[in-house]
Amino acid sequence: MIIIKILNTVGQPSEVTLYHPDDLLWFVNFDKTQHKLSSAGPKGGPQAQWYHNPSFSRCGDRVVKNDRHITGVYATNPLEVLPPLYIFDTKAKSESNFHIDPEWCRDLPVVAGKYGTGKKMRYPSFVAMRPKGSMDNTLYPVFLNEVILKCYPNVQKETVRDKTGCKIKGPVLFKCDTGPGRLCKTIEHVESHKELLQKGVHNLLGLPNGTESQQELDQAFAEFKPATNKSTVRIAAMKMARRVKARKLMKKKQNEERAAAALMEEINDNNIPNNEEDGDNGGAIAALEEYIKEGDADSDDDGNEEDDFTFEVKDSVCNVKVNATDLSAIVNGFPGDPIELRPFDRIFTRKNIWSWWCKVGFIPMNRNALNDEKV
Repeated sequence: MIIIKILNTVGQPSEVTLYHPDDLLWFVNFDKTQHKLSSAGPKGGPQAQWYHNPSFSRCGDRVVKNDRHITGVYATNPLEVLPPLYIFDTKAKSESNFHIDPEWCRDLPVVAGKYGTGKKMRYPSFVAMRPKGSMDNTLYPVFLNEVILKCYPNVQKETVRDKTGCKIKGPVLFKCDTGPGRLCKTIEHVESHKELLQKGVHNLLGLPNGTESQQELDQAFAEFKPATNKSTVRIAAMKMARRVKARKLMKKKQNEERAAAALMEEINDNNIPNNEEDGDNGGAIAALEEYIKEGDADSDDDGNEEDDFTFEVKDSVCNVKVNATDLSAIVNGFPGDPIELRPFDRIFTRKNIWSWWCKVGFIPMNRNALNDEKV
């Protein structure tokens, strides 16, 4: 007979209880997803679906296509999100030629939590570069040691608790699906897992690309992926709009230059004096210079730092690209955006994270996965 007990911290039914509420923080799930640098949908069209009145001509949405992507690796315990890892691709053959531009890292998410430290800490996002832009056998142990275990510096095989029963040292259970670095038949892989086990890191493997009923972060990606796709479409649209504005400013400047040239030609053709002392029309040149200055001032007033782009007039307004510099805006919007436009901050909240773990039923141990219609 199974006795159903209640977790003291959250009041969720569970078939097992934890020695201390903070023991929740020593269970970690991780998964990865791709952030495509393209606004194209699965069939090559725009990702957003539009409804229109056939009586009016359509606006003709433009698609920004790019075959490259950046892999986002996300991890959570039942209450907190851990620092993400972003993996860029490269065509370089040697690691000595790998290069990550610091601009790619600007404004990436910063997370905060207690994790295995006992006090709240802040951690930035991490970045890496691999030939295919995804997790592999070489990167996986580095990811565990340099990202995950940074949040659990006191990991070890045996559990140590303080007077209140709070776990201050002990093992970490790492829950993930199978894949490169997690399940392979090389001797290096076996030795790597032995080293992790000696440290107190236990890998619990699930089905690769299986149903979301088994993996907590698949619950997150169901909402997070569409939100980042919308961000990509938004970025492409903003770049097109800025290109249009830049072209308008350039066109205005060209018209002003033509008008100034025409005025100068008229002055020369009519032999108008170029000095105020030579006649009544001597101030024409001064007026022309003032006219040009006013035009420059108008151009300066129309722009700001966000619109400071060096687009060439000959380029199409739709000839824009989404690249690695836009990663932070894809995953978490722009600084100052409302929370609705910041996918990472809006979705990876304490409440949402706990709901994902409850739906799977590993912690708390309610085995909800068995109730999923796909199982």
